[in-house]
Amino acid sequence: MTNEEMISILEEKNQNLNERLQLLEFKFELLFDNSESCRYFIERDFTREQYNKVMDLMDDMRLKIDNKEELSSVEYESRINQIKNDCDYHDAEIIAKLFMEEGRWEEVFPALYGNSMKYKSYFERRKKGGN
Repeated sequence: MTNEEMISILEEKNQNLNERLQLLEFKFELLFDNSESCRYFIERDFTREQYNKVMDLMDDMRLKIDNKEELSSVEYESRINQIKNDCDYHDAEIIAKLFMEEGRWEEVFPALYGNSMKYKSYFERRKKGGN
């Protein structure tokens, strides 16, 4: 093996270690926050980049609400899937619901799922002060 090949192998290993370290640091930050949503992002193995894209998406959803634009749960769920391709509509629902329960982007979940039969009793309980 030539020196150049060895250097290339070591550089690749170093890059892999740096990526793993960054992921661990990100997960520790989420653990420190210790919210339900952060634990969910850890459980579903989101990267920092994916997490930041979800935050941007939630900001986009809020902006649409503020501008009185129609929200589509299908579009939202599709965008979550584009951010992390192993996420489905259940993940998208859970993310928006967890944020709402934490008081973050709390208007987004009802705007997306407020008319859904699936969440009818959930919203009724919330109106009465329960979860």
